Amino acid sequence: MKYFDDIEVIHSEIVPGYAAVVDETFHSLISVEFIRAGRMYFGIDGGATKELNFPAIIWHHPSHSYQYGSLDAKGWDHRWVTLRGPRAMRLIEEGFMQLSPAGFFRVRRPEPVESIFREIAALARLNDVRLHGDIFVLLERLLCLLRAEAAGNAIEKNPHAAELRAVAERMSDAPWLDFAMEREARKIGLSYSHFRRLFAQITGQAPHDYLLSRKIMAAANAFRAGNESVKQVAARLGFADSIHFCKAFKKRMGLSPGAYRLTRS
Repeated sequence: MKYFDDIEVIHSEIVPGYAAVVDETFHSLISVEFIRAGRMYFGIDGGATKELNFPAIIWHHPSHSYQYGSLDAKGWDHRWVTLRGPRAMRLIEEGFMQLSPAGFFRVRRPEPVESIFREIAALARLNDVRLHGDIFVLLERLLCLLRAEAAGNAIEKNPHAAELRAVAERMSDAPWLDFAMEREARKIGLSYSHFRRLFAQITGQAPHDYLLSRKIMAAANAFRAGNESVKQVAARLGFADSIHFCKAFKKRMGLSPGAYRLTRS
């Protein structure tokens, strides 16, 4: 299948304490990068720099030079993916560069962005050219999420916005709990269809997809931090069986739970 032949994924990485000093033009490459936390300065083409002390997306285009580095000893929490090809260039020029003339976009809801970058990194680690299309689709999902956020002031005025965010936060904090979505909608005083639509506008995902992604991230954290078995993690997070859990985990992380655990050992 040649549909994605005009996109090449070069590399993706997650570095919790990135502290490089960059003053460079990336001639043949483009990139999309997520500053999850920390303090850094950022500038383009030698102009005035801006302090970024909040979650942000930045991007690189071959026609510009970029200057940035850490503003404290801890560095910043950095995720990135580098690409090459006409489709990647269009993604930057007609997509991300349209979000902000400053060259960065402040992310007010970092959790779904974090989830997308983790999925990208997991797929990139497999070093399989057949997965480049999957990675590109994730970047398009990211762009749609940010565009919705840029145009999302209307949702902030919705009287139910705070309640919907509270539901999303409870899902993030305790994804193993029983979240009956129809019941959550009734608590707020919404029909389920209206609840689902507003929830997706706020988080970038439908309620069930959002909860599942939070469960998968909780599972990944468990595999990185402890010695629970796959069966134990699946049961604790409320999956009916470990087979269903393993399929869901691999679909989102690009690796089976066992293979993912080996990458963290």
